[in-house]
Amino acid sequence: MNKTNIGIIGGGASGMLCAILIKKANLDCDVTIYERQDKIGKKLLQTGNGMCNITNRALEDYVTALDMYNNDFVKQAIKTFDLQTCLKTFESLGLVCWEDSEGRFYPYSRKATTVLNVLLKAIHDLDIKVMTNTCISAIQVCDDFSIYTDIFQLFHCDYLVIALGGKGSIAYNDNIKTLLTTVGHTVSKMYPALVALKTEENIKSLKGIRIKAKATMLVDDEVVYKTQGEIQFKEEGISGIAIMECSRFYVVDKNNYIELDLMAEKEEAEVEELLTTLYSNINNYSDVLLGIFPKMLVFDLVKRLKVLDSKHIAHLVKHYKFTIVDTYGFKNSQLTKGGIVTTEVNPFSFESLVNPKMYLLGEMLDVDGMCGGYNLHFAWASAYLAAQDIIRKIEE
Repeated sequence: MNKTNIGIIGGGASGMLCAILIKKANLDCDVTIYERQDKIGKKLLQTGNGMCNITNRALEDYVTALDMYNNDFVKQAIKTFDLQTCLKTFESLGLVCWEDSEGRFYPYSRKATTVLNVLLKAIHDLDIKVMTNTCISAIQVCDDFSIYTDIFQLFHCDYLVIALGGKGSIAYNDNIKTLLTTVGHTVSKMYPALVALKTEENIKSLKGIRIKAKATMLVDDEVVYKTQGEIQFKEEGISGIAIMECSRFYVVDKNNYIELDLMAEKEEAEVEELLTTLYSNINNYSDVLLGIFPKMLVFDLVKRLKVLDSKHIAHLVKHYKFTIVDTYGFKNSQLTKGGIVTTEVNPFSFESLVNPKMYLLGEMLDVDGMCGGYNLHFAWASAYLAAQDIIRKIEE
């Protein structure tokens, strides 16, 4: 009897874990990962600022965690593959995790290389074949799957897992959309997310300044999202975790604004009272502000004001507004909005509803989540559910 052949296109987070989970089931099968780059797992090294934020405490309760995603399609995935299942899965591979004060889980080493090394060791030990520098150019669906490379190689598999990542992936190329549409899937327009935002205002003088603030995202003057955290000023725009979260709600061809509350713990009247009190001692509002904010930020605040008094300064401190004109693009993004429409995928197994025995995983789907390990957890979860379904079908 011939062995079952399983092909996995994409050697990222979901592709690697899916391969490992299938092979760990001790089935009579061969698993091959096809990767366009010279190594697998490259993007994993960039996650969580190089620390690899694996998951989040909030995923203990899938009902609460649903609010962290754009799409209820994730419900079954994060319900089945919850926090404890995630941690136990990685513990079984030898990975020890550490939780920070905000519920984010990282490898104990605080280094993404540790996660990748654990996955690579499992791939080696389980005799999973890895073909790097292999670009898949076409897929033909018949009784099985025929996959063709750009150098005219041909491979066959009984089950096909596609885990190509988002448009911001290191290995992304525009042929991916063609590849997916030719096998019957619909790919919605893709946009960069979890990305820095460019401002209309000239803020070169603020470059390098980091502050904590409340950030409000407005689209056509309507509030669409609020968050709080670090803000980092760049030469042409603003970044930081809070801004990256807001970027998921940026809408092309609409009026987008970010409004910063620089003293979120105080009401505007309290800020005004504080400024008035300080002014009575110092007698100069610029000097008053220098005792609160970084010098170059003070200069920008003062420059924006026509009237320099406690009332107007307090209002600006609570409503420090920027016009957003663009993002920093896919190359600088951590996530992609859009992708394969989820109505074409089974949420219980991640099997294609168009092509049986084809599975679609991770970021290539139209699913995006907040910063904090939610997107990587979804990648793991999709791999887990797909692997369980493939294992069940092979055993049957």
